[in-house]
Amino acid sequence: MVITLKNYYRRRPQQLQEAEALGKPVYVLRSNTGTQMETVLAGVFGTTAPAGAREGQFPPPRPAPVTRSGSTTSRRTT
Repeated sequence: MVITLKNYYRRRPQQLQEAEALGKPVYVLRSNTGTQMETVLAGVFGTTAPAGAREGQFPPPRPAPVTRSGSTTSRRTT
């Protein structure tokens, strides 16, 4: 599992490309806040989201679609 920030994900660093190529789930946060992190982790581990977080805001990621060339397309950001 990889959790990263939106601005870092957009740069497409090699570590993220490798993680996606290996099929690891990649969660992209909009901002570096405790609430964002808690909500993602609550969704991953199936616990309740923190107070004030919107229910269902961070569903589990879907596998990245694969194009003919084998590269992945862009991921959904949350």
